[in-house]
Amino acid sequence: MKYSSITLSAIIATLHPKQTSATFTINAADSSTGQIGASGSSCVNFSLYKVAYQSIPGHGVCMTQAMPPSNPDWDSAATEKSPVYDIIDTSLANDIDPTVIIDTITDPELDDGRFLFFFKELNLRQYGCVDLQGRSAGYTGSSLDRLYALTQPFAPDNVQEDVQGTLGDIAYSAQGNIVSNTTVSTLADTFESDGACDLVERLYNSLAAVYESEELIGDVRCFGDNGAAGASVFIHVDNADGTEVISIENGDPSTSVNPWEEFKGEYEAWRLDNPCPTIVHDADVAVSL
Repeated sequence: MKYSSITLSAIIATLHPKQTSATFTINAADSSTGQIGASGSSCVNFSLYKVAYQSIPGHGVCMTQAMPPSNPDWDSAATEKSPVYDIIDTSLANDIDPTVIIDTITDPELDDGRFLFFFKELNLRQYGCVDLQGRSAGYTGSSLDRLYALTQPFAPDNVQEDVQGTLGDIAYSAQGNIVSNTTVSTLADTFESDGACDLVERLYNSLAAVYESEELIGDVRCFGDNGAAGASVFIHVDNADGTEVISIENGDPSTSVNPWEEFKGEYEAWRLDNPCPTIVHDADVAVSL
């Protein structure tokens, strides 16, 4: 039996309604402060943060996106939780190198499922991991282009990629799938640019650079629906002891609503209550960063 791309798109959406494909995120770990966190967005009507963010405060954080492994914690259709999540948690807690974590969770013997018979599920994943040892690693599945050609046959040109880097004491990983071709580079370049006073501001600025770009970039699925880079949006940072520095997400995302102005307002209100830290150069002078 032959299927049209539109029919396949409907089948895929029914079988895997909570895939976070078409997602862009950046996660980072700052060894000078012990803070870890991430920000990101996706054109979905559920919490991207709940699905994609996996962390162990005081150690590191990984993002699990595109078509993440099954997890009944956020997907009622899932019958069992993939071992990938426990491996990530245990590995981060034991300060295993992110490169080793990525190699372990992308082992074909561990992740051996198939999707619609056409695809190995492993090839539909996207991961990015960083830790407080200054290490980072990423993975982008090789079949994402083919899947998106079926699910989004009329989508604008898009790319799937991940990049990692370091900025002083901070390690970061930026990743995106079915996003416009400058999205991931915008995340990374903005993160490394001058002018941010702390990890929170770097993560926020990266997200803002995508949403406020003169050219519409980000998750291409939302371009025709809400004219924005995404729908579900979040920022989250933890201290080494597990206390939250910041945690903001739009509580009821809709793919027909541009979330940015409301999200930006919440961030700016938080920043007023939590101003940039200061550095004391001597007993008499304190300079705000």
